[in-house]
Amino acid sequence: MIKESIKKKYTCPHCFTKFTKQQALFRCQSIPEICDYEDDAIYTHHHPVSTIEKQGRLIESQSQDFLKKFNEADGQKCDLCAHVTEQRACPTCHHNLDKGFFQTHYIHVGVIGAMTSQLSHFVVMAKQSFSENLAHNLGLIIHPSSDKSLEIKFERLEKSRSPLNKFSPTMDYFSFVFHGVDGDSNKDDFNLYDAFLYFLPIPTLPLKYNAFEALMKLVHESTTSKKRTVSKPFAIAYHSFEKLASLLPDSNTLLRQTNYVGGYNAKDNLQISGEMMAYTGAWYGANTLHFIKRHLPNHQFFTFSLTYPNDQIASNGAGWKVADALVWLLYQNKIVK
Repeated sequence: MIKESIKKKYTCPHCFTKFTKQQALFRCQSIPEICDYEDDAIYTHHHPVSTIEKQGRLIESQSQDFLKKFNEADGQKCDLCAHVTEQRACPTCHHNLDKGFFQTHYIHVGVIGAMTSQLSHFVVMAKQSFSENLAHNLGLIIHPSSDKSLEIKFERLEKSRSPLNKFSPTMDYFSFVFHGVDGDSNKDDFNLYDAFLYFLPIPTLPLKYNAFEALMKLVHESTTSKKRTVSKPFAIAYHSFEKLASLLPDSNTLLRQTNYVGGYNAKDNLQISGEMMAYTGAWYGANTLHFIKRHLPNHQFFTFSLTYPNDQIASNGAGWKVADALVWLLYQNKIVK
């Protein structure tokens, strides 16, 4: 059992390095008056926009019997001040790992087509959607987090009903971590991600450009398979639904919130996807649909709005169908059923 745990690999949510629990570093959490904080050049290099200048020192030494006590002991004594810390850090980028990191199943989502500010706002609205009733309907509890955090963390309500046993029977925490993919960074390798979100607006006619051309280029440049296919779940989400809403009949499925009481609603989501696929064909042509079918075989279409139906972004509002794509990704990862 110990050997199996030692060999298990975890992925840093910041730099994507894989490491074992034993390889993760400890960071002293004592106050600076007791144990001097230090400049961390490696952390600064990997977090250039961080406002953290100094933080607790990384503990260089580890007790010789740490491997033997690996499963029982999660704390480490600082070799300078003797303070016992449980704070772990990535051995490569020194990113501080959240409490419960080693018990969490992370879904790394590559987000295409959204500026940082748009992505942050989307994540805030999605958290609000899950916080109201959605998470409970899916058998989950959403954990509170900062509005600045590009992460949504869940805990299973009924741990005995774990459809994730194929991953690990101990994984009762799940977390979306969102990463911007812009075609111009070292995080654009599609192999790094577990799922994808492609944001694009409801177009204004007549069209001035094909919104999928940039995606086509990115898929060809960022995939390694000979067929240039992305087999992982790929959600194509049209935002600014309010532009389309006024053109729809009152009975249209898009004009009512998706019902998730009792779990994932495959029927409604397939109907929504089929309708948005038809609009995609009408707007961008058969060649675009052929590209999606051939290169993104595990795809689904969605539409949402951060303002509809009030035509303004409410501070406490959850938008319109904001979480639908994320619920589908939870379903694809067998976290909900």
